[in-house]
Amino acid sequence: MKIMKKVIKIIVSLVVGLCIGLFGLQMFQMYKPVLDASKPIDEVGSYAMTATDELVNRDVKIIGLGEATHGNKEFQKLKLDVLKTLVRDNGISAVCFEMDYAEGVLVNDYIMGNSDMTSEELFSHISFELYHTEEIKELIEWMKAYNADSRDGYLEFFGFDIQNPEVDVYVINEYLKKHQIPLHSDATDAFLAEEFHFKDERMGEVFDFLTACKTELESEKYKGYPNIDRILNCIDTVFMAKELAAIPSDDSIGYGTYRDWAMADIVESISDSVGYPIMLAGHNGHVGYAGSYVKTMGAYLKEELGEDCFVIGTDYFKTTASIKSAKGRKNHTSYSGDVLAYQAKTLGTYYLRFEDVKENETLNTIVTGKLSTGSLGESFVLLNNLMPASVRVYAPVTDLYDGMIFVYEATPFTMLDE
Repeated sequence: MKIMKKVIKIIVSLVVGLCIGLFGLQMFQMYKPVLDASKPIDEVGSYAMTATDELVNRDVKIIGLGEATHGNKEFQKLKLDVLKTLVRDNGISAVCFEMDYAEGVLVNDYIMGNSDMTSEELFSHISFELYHTEEIKELIEWMKAYNADSRDGYLEFFGFDIQNPEVDVYVINEYLKKHQIPLHSDATDAFLAEEFHFKDERMGEVFDFLTACKTELESEKYKGYPNIDRILNCIDTVFMAKELAAIPSDDSIGYGTYRDWAMADIVESISDSVGYPIMLAGHNGHVGYAGSYVKTMGAYLKEELGEDCFVIGTDYFKTTASIKSAKGRKNHTSYSGDVLAYQAKTLGTYYLRFEDVKENETLNTIVTGKLSTGSLGESFVLLNNLMPASVRVYAPVTDLYDGMIFVYEATPFTMLDE
């Protein structure tokens, strides 16, 4: 019996020691890059620019702006700063956000002065609450004012995501009523009243109705109706969402791959309809040319357009980001271990165009080597801080983007209703 107790003690000690050792190893892997990156690089200052300088120095068709997190006000503010620069220097014709296509239809009506909605009503229809911020409201109001005052054309707004098909169904239904088009479905009304969800078998009636709508609305009878192309695209988006919903919940790679392919397909459709150039705004993991696990939207677009794409990524050295949780949005802190983002401590937020630094051996070695950069989405658990690969990307940033904007310390945004 005494021998057994000794054996159990030894086993327990070994297990505890192993756990402590693994914990220490994970903490070492998490924070050693942060310490290693906390050093000045004098050469950066010679190449650093701001978001108001010329960002893209060649003619391109699509300009992407990524964000390292969805939950920081600095990255949301950059959307408007970059938009203003691209309007001035590149003559962009449209802005496309990582939001559902139909939500983009509602925003576009608002900025064109074709909506009876108030700003508050508009935001109530935007599903991604991460856009319910003062920074995004300021961007939308700026676009509305630009369109009202501009003598050089106007800016359009689009969404390119497919995760909230209920908004597409709502926009389609409202369009039919507004233009007194005699098409109606009780099943659609029931779906919008939340009597059943998108994966319910009763959605079959809604899909049949939308198929009939598309056939009717594509006829000569409705040619020239305002926004008709966007409404037809809303119908297509619902069917893309149907394909997405059919992917098993445990197949995250299949889900992510199809979603990014669909977003790229929508962006190509947008560019065909409005002409080039256009600006995209979404997470680094979608806009960039490569991802950790799935082929990204940016990769699909690069494959199709080659050098006609230009993508600007973003990063932080330290972030405290607002991230969605079961109990509302919570603030979570993380470090990237990015030596280039550390330089923003003294330089302030700055932009580095990778083509420019090829001539500098020190900087070119950094951007073409495996650089640690930060990446946070809309979910976070405590274990993320113990698993570096879950909150960082280790890759040559020249494989992901054409340039990057670096922030030293990113802070959480505040929701409009707070």
